[in-house]
Amino acid sequence: MIEYSYLAVILLMKFVQKLLNKKTSVMIDGAAQYLGYGAYRYILSGLMALVLLLFAGDAGDFGLTALGISALGSLALAVSIYCSLEAMKNGAIILVSLASSAGLLLPCIFGIFMFDEPMSAMQFVGIGLLLVSAYLLAGYSKRLTGSFTTKTLLLLLGGMLSNGLIMIAQKMFSKYLPDASVSVFSFLSFGLAGLAMLILLLPQLINKKGREKFASLPAAAWGYGAILSVALLIINQLATLAGRVIPSAIMFPINDGGGTIIAALTASVCFGEKLTMRSVAGLALGIVSLIIINLC
Repeated sequence: MIEYSYLAVILLMKFVQKLLNKKTSVMIDGAAQYLGYGAYRYILSGLMALVLLLFAGDAGDFGLTALGISALGSLALAVSIYCSLEAMKNGAIILVSLASSAGLLLPCIFGIFMFDEPMSAMQFVGIGLLLVSAYLLAGYSKRLTGSFTTKTLLLLLGGMLSNGLIMIAQKMFSKYLPDASVSVFSFLSFGLAGLAMLILLLPQLINKKGREKFASLPAAAWGYGAILSVALLIINQLATLAGRVIPSAIMFPINDGGGTIIAALTASVCFGEKLTMRSVAGLALGIVSLIIINLC
């Protein structure tokens, strides 16, 4: 099925995300920069989705159901980007990725009741092994950074829950609106998230300190943000399309578990985060868990 080829493209875009999110996490500081950067990324993604809609000549379904699902996705997106960028300042890139990946528990469990997608006992075992993998890599991050604060823990938890809600919103749109263009979901969710962050940015720009902080955002961040906007749109489009055919218990572990493995390689090769025996064991266990989930 062509939907499985979408997963390979998504994993490629995940590499771009891991690489550039780590680079920009050290550039962005304070509410003005966070809100401005987030609004820029999401509005850009939303505009590109609108272009796709116009190019296809399909206005899509802008009904209340599409709007409600997209609003859920947009709220989760805004929380996700904040938690991800802030947590990367305090934790290793692999741990941040794993916490985000743990969000796959939400669509897998909710899928049983909401989307009639039962899970086998072995798939539950596979997800359990994935959590053990996360525990092993949590210890790796603590040694690497020298600290693991309550703030970091809360940010990781926020990243997990918000990423899980994004997946649920994607699946809801796929299942409840199977005939609607997926570009509608991208346009509404990214557009609403970007608009909300832009509105929150305006009070920050009223005072001089806020304006100066916003203006000090490095030029490279805007370039990285444009590339990330394209990657984000591609991931959202293909994940929503694939969700119409591939069960949650298979799709999301591949997407996010595979993304964690990519994060490990990115961290080691590009950012010098050395892999220890414990981290290698965690990654190996994560790979085994994905195999179990997909074969059972």
